[in-house]
Amino acid sequence: MKAALTHLQYPDATIVYTFYTRSLYQHVRRLITRFYRQFDDKDPDWSQIRVMHAWGGKSKPGVYYEACRMSGVPPLTYSQVQDTASPFDTACQDLESYGKIPQAFDYVFVDEGQDFPASFLRICLKLAKQQKLVYAYDELQNIFQAEIPSVESVFGQGFRLEEDVVLKKCYRNPREVLVCAHAIGFGIYGDKIVQMLENEGHWKDVGYDIAEGTLRPGETVRILRPEENSPSSISQTQSMDQIISAHRMSSATDEVRFVAKSVLNDIKTEGLKAEDIVVLCADDRYARSYFGSLVSLLASEGISSNNLSGDSMSGDVFTRDNAVTLTSVHRAKGNEGYSVYVMGVDALFRRPTVRTRNLAFTAMTRAKAWLTVTGVGEAAATFIQELDAAKAKFPYLEFEYPGPEDLRVMKRDLEESAGQRLQDALEDVIDELDEEEIRAAIDRISEKRKKSFKK
Repeated sequence: MKAALTHLQYPDATIVYTFYTRSLYQHVRRLITRFYRQFDDKDPDWSQIRVMHAWGGKSKPGVYYEACRMSGVPPLTYSQVQDTASPFDTACQDLESYGKIPQAFDYVFVDEGQDFPASFLRICLKLAKQQKLVYAYDELQNIFQAEIPSVESVFGQGFRLEEDVVLKKCYRNPREVLVCAHAIGFGIYGDKIVQMLENEGHWKDVGYDIAEGTLRPGETVRILRPEENSPSSISQTQSMDQIISAHRMSSATDEVRFVAKSVLNDIKTEGLKAEDIVVLCADDRYARSYFGSLVSLLASEGISSNNLSGDSMSGDVFTRDNAVTLTSVHRAKGNEGYSVYVMGVDALFRRPTVRTRNLAFTAMTRAKAWLTVTGVGEAAATFIQELDAAKAKFPYLEFEYPGPEDLRVMKRDLEESAGQRLQDALEDVIDELDEEEIRAAIDRISEKRKKSFKK
């Protein structure tokens, strides 16, 4: 909205809107157009307001690539930095090391700020004339960091924001979905709490109130999410069980059949459009198998699929008319659907960790209205047990506040090993690569292994 209004007010200004997840292109352009047309009867001038991916390349404009080009610096490709712990950070730091980056745009808007290294945010600040930079981030999407990076740690000592706005209200999710997702993400009703907001001010920033108790070790507290902080009309007309349901299935085959039947009911009986429905697979290992079967079952009923984990490698179009979106959790970040299905939740709850709980949180909060979660076996039963406890306590989160030793263990667990950070980075990056880039990376790795074998 801020980008659209800026474009309306300053039509000759050059505006860049950037983000991390490639599948947000369509969503971002649609929202900017919607807000713009509230005040004008034409579409935005896309030559003045440029929606660009953060990285980019020769075939697709991107902020990093354009900054390199304007600075006269050779841009690094993914294959050149893929062996580093944070490939994009490495590329951005390399650009910073060359020196001056030109002030090329009147305004720079950065979405998904939580996904970016500080080096990229500094590049965006340098690209913006008079430091007219707006960056937004969800501090619970990177996800439940131990500490939120300060402005000074990103931009340097003495740097101050002209305005810092905390948005307590969540318009995307029904209150039922958000409270249950937070319960799952923190592990409040599991064997142990795995992460925690550390003070009352932080809870208030996220949109909660301390209803009973205090945040003292060993004391039972009840945290309330007020209705006004989650203004969703569906909560006024439907029950908790109608909004959120979870199902333990006997096999993956039964799970796929159940989801296909439910999607068919959404469209044929409930009146949803196919493009209103998103199916996520939380089990990355078997996502292609899950979705391959689901595509066939839906096709047999005349329902098309937009399978982002299948043949569609462009990654730029999350939603297609008259097609159900099938996607990974990583690629769904920032996107949403009215009816969301999360398949394979058992993959996240065999041995739930901070990371797998974060993925569950992200998957659950893609739902604008209805959420259905499915899984197989005891791991799925573990998830359902926690979800049922969260539903029973709604609209509260009720738990014993952890002591200092528990908090120390949580912080230690949040400081993941270098290997885990590399795995997470690779999963995100792979979702952002096109088919040619993936093949090039595989060829390069294969060549290196051949040389090592010869030695």
